[in-house]
Amino acid sequence: MRKTTQMATADRDAVGGDHNPLHQVHRLNDILQQSVASLPSTAKPQRSASPQEQAERRRRERQLRNRKRKKKR
Repeated sequence: MRKTTQMATADRDAVGGDHNPLHQVHRLNDILQQSVASLPSTAKPQRSASPQEQAERRRRERQLRNRKRKKKR
């Protein structure tokens, strides 16, 4: 008999002592939290805080939008 993925997962969880679906969710959540925590900090989005940099970014974005609008005409 071929095992389905679901059955294999159930077997693996049973070996881990997770018969309760809620425990499985908690265990998987812990694994996910750890993997996110181990990501390099550069993977997280960073916004420039200074008002000057924000103004520059807005100006650049506006210029880009205007340029795109001009091309469409």
